[in-house]
Amino acid sequence: MRRSLTGEFTLRELGQGTVNISATGPSPLDIWVRGADTQLGHISSCSSVDIDWLGDGVRVTLRQGAQSAQFRAGSALIHEPKPHLYDRLPLGSINAGTKRFWQRIFALVRLPGGPRLVRYLASRSRNPR
Repeated sequence: MRRSLTGEFTLRELGQGTVNISATGPSPLDIWVRGADTQLGHISSCSSVDIDWLGDGVRVTLRQGAQSAQFRAGSALIHEPKPHLYDRLPLGSINAGTKRFWQRIFALVRLPGGPRLVRYLASRSRNPR
């Protein structure tokens, strides 16, 4: 599997083979690379990142103009924030009656003997006589 990303990226070497590649701009994202087998001291930014997931790890290619650098790593994770991800899902909501019910239950539970009273009321509703 291959993923190619373009934009303005900044690179930070975090030590122990961990590299953070961050994109800024209208669609920010972070790429976390672990187990990198190279030192990136000479590279601080790039305009293109290619990630190839292989059977035994990943190959990361960084490009800045005509120059490119490539290294292997154990794993790579791309974090892309999706601000409108849940907008179209039919998520449940609590109406006023349900909210009032739960407020009363939680108020009862805080009273001395309240948990016992709630258990008693719940068992009566499950086992009508």
